[in-house]
Amino acid sequence: MAEKNGIATAQEIRAYAESLQWSAPETVPLPKSGWNVVLRRPTKYYWMLRRTEWPADMIERFDAVGSGHAKEILTPGDVRTWLQAHNEMSMAAFVQPRASLKPGSDEIDIRWLPDEDRKFIGSFLGGQVDAHGVPLEAFRAGEQGSAETGGNNGDAVQVPAD
Repeated sequence: MAEKNGIATAQEIRAYAESLQWSAPETVPLPKSGWNVVLRRPTKYYWMLRRTEWPADMIERFDAVGSGHAKEILTPGDVRTWLQAHNEMSMAAFVQPRASLKPGSDEIDIRWLPDEDRKFIGSFLGGQVDAHGVPLEAFRAGEQGSAETGGNNGDAVQVPAD
């Protein structure tokens, strides 16, 4: 609830971001094993919330590397932190069956899956493919957008002449 002055609280805004950190669960058929699993994808809010837990200098290095500044070098600690965050995300993405590094009787260890299935799950969680393995290329270079079909190359939408 907002403070008396009508301004949102930090807790409200954080709760909002936390509520949006995952997409809706989807049934995903795994290509190698043929098993169906239920997964959810992390959204931008998921990674924004994780980054708040990282040291500021590490975030700066990741941002520099991500923007193409090759002079920045990630430290072994940076890589370990990112890998740990990625592993935690992968575990949390599993809705059914649940995944764990120390699985109980009703959980799995993702490492039990065939390599091809694990690679597919990584592509699905990373947004490269849909649940059926179809590539998601929403912004293919070289395609012109229009008011009727939408702008899909990042450029301004082109309105057709009458």
